[in-house]
Amino acid sequence: MDASILWFGLLFCVNFSFGQFMPFLPFKHIHSNTAIDGPRPWFDGEVASKDHCFDKCVKNFTHCEYVQHKQMTTTTWLCRLFNVISDVSNYLVSQTGEMLAQAVHENIGCADWRARGYTQSGIYWIFYNRNKFKVYCGLYSSASWTMIEKRHDGSVNFTRLWQEYKDGFGDLSGEFYLGNENIHLLTKDREMMIYLQLYAFDGTKYAVGLNGFSIQNEANKYKLKSGTYNFGSTDLANAWRDLNGNRFSTADNDNDAGCAAKWKAGWWFRSCGSTMLHGPYSGTQNIPKNEGIVVRLLRGENESFRKLTVLIRPV
Repeated sequence: MDASILWFGLLFCVNFSFGQFMPFLPFKHIHSNTAIDGPRPWFDGEVASKDHCFDKCVKNFTHCEYVQHKQMTTTTWLCRLFNVISDVSNYLVSQTGEMLAQAVHENIGCADWRARGYTQSGIYWIFYNRNKFKVYCGLYSSASWTMIEKRHDGSVNFTRLWQEYKDGFGDLSGEFYLGNENIHLLTKDREMMIYLQLYAFDGTKYAVGLNGFSIQNEANKYKLKSGTYNFGSTDLANAWRDLNGNRFSTADNDNDAGCAAKWKAGWWFRSCGSTMLHGPYSGTQNIPKNEGIVVRLLRGENESFRKLTVLIRPV
């Protein structure tokens, strides 16, 4: 089999806007004079060049695995694009002039961008197990992190229902929540560290890192695995670990006796609990019950934190 790499490479990137990069895919030429017969392509049409065919695959990265192309005239190419095909060898037939290539879906995270020479924190595309995300990468000299949540001024309302918490909301350059489904996909198959940073109104910072963080899928109500202590504030670690095993709740998908309705936000509640990072933003230190960013073990139930960031990275 000819495993030569075609002209798209991982080191070459398109800059969509400032700080947002999307890598091109490399392709392996796997067969000449060969076509796929049986599975239906999701694209089957004529394009102006071979490059246009591969470019269409790149732009539809998440569901493009095989590229079949054939030159018809000097200005026309036949292009067929396929998703994943199990046991593709069972569907290969001889066909003169047809060329077949396979996309190489390499995982690319925030640390990989830094390894490729990008040192500015900002919004990047990342890829994991054929899933594509646009995330905020913190590219620091000590480590590279994917930010999954940020709150600092109340500009984004966290009073949301199940679907919005599933999909994510907000602005990656400001306040946001990456979304339970995205967090699940990024944490389900590998050891991940979570790093929580909370800032009080008096300037005090609390931070903790825990290994082994993940959340389960939607069918399991995004059940939380908090992780085990690695470094930082032991009180914050204990408060976070108290959420271990909890299912996510919102007002329209209640998994903990109405706590989401009381707090007006989604969270991993335990009997309405003592740690809640998604409460309505108050902008003041002293708050009424069931409001604000609260960790009772750190500052009591009537004091809110001013801002927070939550980041993850592979261990």
